Amino acid sequence: MTERELVEGLRALLNGPDVCDELGLDELNGGPCVCTFEDAGVLTFNEGLVVRFPGGTEFQVTVVRSRAGGETK
Repeated sequence: MTERELVEGLRALLNGPDVCDELGLDELNGGPCVCTFEDAGVLTFNEGLVVRFPGGTEFQVTVVRSRAGGETK
């Protein structure tokens, strides 16, 4: 699994089926919106997520692979 695959999976899990509007807020329940660094326009070579809450609070979560797993057969 790559960092990007993990980020995309986490984004889908945290956002659920709802789609974020252009302000980065969930229109349906006023909850947080989660998007990738790339989608949020974060200038970095890292993979990660931006979590935006109503009211403007924002967190960035960087995903870094700490160990490569071996092949299982």
